[in-house]
Amino acid sequence: MSNLDRALRWLLLGGKPFPCYEVDTWVGDKLHPRKSPRTRRGFYDAFDNEGDVIAYWTENPEHLVGIWCGPYIVVLDIDKKFRFDSVTGEEVAVDGQFHLDENDVEVPETFSVTTSGGGEHLFYRNPDVANLGGDVDIALPNGVILEGVDRRAGNSYFIAWSDDVPESLDVLAIAPDWLLVPSNRAELSEYGKDERMWFGECPAGVPDDRVMRVLNRIPEGDFNHNTMRNLQYELVRLATADHPGVPEALYRLREAWLRGPWNKPEWVHDWNATLAGAIRKFGRFVEPTTPDEEQSDSNFERDVETELRRKKVQLEAEMRLLSAEFEGSKLLTVEQMQDLKQDYLVEALIPLKKGVTVLVAKRNIGKTFAYLSMVLCMVFGMPWMGKKTVRTNVLIVLGEGSNGFYDRIVAWCAYWSKPLAEVGEAVFFIDGANLSNPISIKRIKEAIRVHDIGLCILDTWAATSGVVDEDKAAVTSIALNRLQEAIGEASVLIVHHPNKSTENSTKPSARGSTALEGRADVVMTITEDKKYKSRSGSVKNWIQVSTSHEHGGKNRGAPVETIRGAFLESTDGGAVWLFDESSLISEGTSIVRQHLKGLMTTTEFASLINKSESTARRYLREAVADGVATEDKPQQANQPSRYRLSWRETLSGGSEM
Repeated sequence: MSNLDRALRWLLLGGKPFPCYEVDTWVGDKLHPRKSPRTRRGFYDAFDNEGDVIAYWTENPEHLVGIWCGPYIVVLDIDKKFRFDSVTGEEVAVDGQFHLDENDVEVPETFSVTTSGGGEHLFYRNPDVANLGGDVDIALPNGVILEGVDRRAGNSYFIAWSDDVPESLDVLAIAPDWLLVPSNRAELSEYGKDERMWFGECPAGVPDDRVMRVLNRIPEGDFNHNTMRNLQYELVRLATADHPGVPEALYRLREAWLRGPWNKPEWVHDWNATLAGAIRKFGRFVEPTTPDEEQSDSNFERDVETELRRKKVQLEAEMRLLSAEFEGSKLLTVEQMQDLKQDYLVEALIPLKKGVTVLVAKRNIGKTFAYLSMVLCMVFGMPWMGKKTVRTNVLIVLGEGSNGFYDRIVAWCAYWSKPLAEVGEAVFFIDGANLSNPISIKRIKEAIRVHDIGLCILDTWAATSGVVDEDKAAVTSIALNRLQEAIGEASVLIVHHPNKSTENSTKPSARGSTALEGRADVVMTITEDKKYKSRSGSVKNWIQVSTSHEHGGKNRGAPVETIRGAFLESTDGGAVWLFDESSLISEGTSIVRQHLKGLMTTTEFASLINKSESTARRYLREAVADGVATEDKPQQANQPSRYRLSWRETLSGGSEM
């Protein structure tokens, strides 16, 4: 049975397949071990439809098939392998079945397969046990550790090795009770083994007064990443200072962080990554040699002061590092200042040459459709949302969402009746990047040079920057320096997500350090626009693009503005980003465009629209100023002017003559 067949069989059973590495693989300077996910977000990027599964494994038949367990499947993984003993320096045999037999653990019969390493996977049904995650070396209720006996469930996965697949989930036995008891270590989240071991070392008991003080500071409403991170740091430090109840406190903090509507994979990932960092930094347990050396609250506060001083020294060091890259102050004349006047690839939005634009928009609002529409308008010399564009070659660096990108280009070209081949001459792609990786920087730099790129787009900053801690200004600045060194004279558009607390507001703020927005010449935000009303009478799910301060934007070289009337239009090939042209004209011009027929005097037009002559005259003059109508002045003084639609309006489908 092929990997494609395995993936399809498990998909039909309700499992969600995703690709994993078949051998240990180096990507740049990072090792991806065999059986680890090939997707950026692991099982969160699992396929949920047959078409994607067929397309992927047809093209990549050798890639292993991982199956996300979800809430229905529980896998008992009985290992038979060798592990490295860090104390003796020798390999030690691990036989999970031996530990099960030694402790008289009942293992009910069910569907099972042999793994590639000679172990066994036994598949059970989860009888609706909530928060059941994966676990390594399962602990029995009596405290006995079953070495080599692991559980895959909930937010964990297994590799589909075997050609044997159950006919349905109904043939699986119900998991035994001892396999369904969440340990304190696995209860909080799907952490790695190191984090779960740390939870196991935390002092047992209910939260004491010191931990309760932290719990009482958890905000009742939405809060940002910095608040979450700082509370994590404080709780981890309290655990190492022998304060009980920290696992429970972290669990309650996690619930607050992921309360609806934030219970989504990206925020779970944010929590897990931040806590893993907190444990690495502050989670080392130190056994006190005497009772006098046990930390009190005052000792804890002194440690905090010490940490703040260390941070201050680190910040000064980072500032010196950044200042070392400063090229010096330059004396400029008035004439030289005039030469520095900003030109644009997209009028007032995308600066020409070395410009930095940051596009901030939440997921699933259409930001990819927006910038792709902008790029294709540049290719074909079309205005984008009423803004003039300049043709240039574009490099799009895709860190996420590469699937379906080609279909979006095809849909746009089909909608506007434009040749797809012309896009291939001006638009180029790099799939995946890491600005902290010299090889990745080299490839971007080479693509910029070979294809004479004028605009480089990073989609998204989180997926391409290589910045692990987005809150660190110095690290963000260093990544930006590397990017600008790689792209040379080209401009860059950085697609970024807003922080959690502003994601659904009309004033989104970029996630992480303000260094990114601070470096930008233009910050452009995309948000929903529920107040917009089209002069054409159309009703859509309207979207606005803004550089205005009131919507979280900025513009150093041009007046700030909010462009309203954007929307996504469904087509046979997908969706296309479009713009309501009526937003660019006044109400009077819109009425003239709809009703003016042939040559008409002011009196005739006033009668047609049932308005006064003064109002009709004002509408007609506005239409002339907007280029929608033209005025035919009389040859004799006692004759009235006559108005008609401009030839551009006639060609574009205005009122018929």
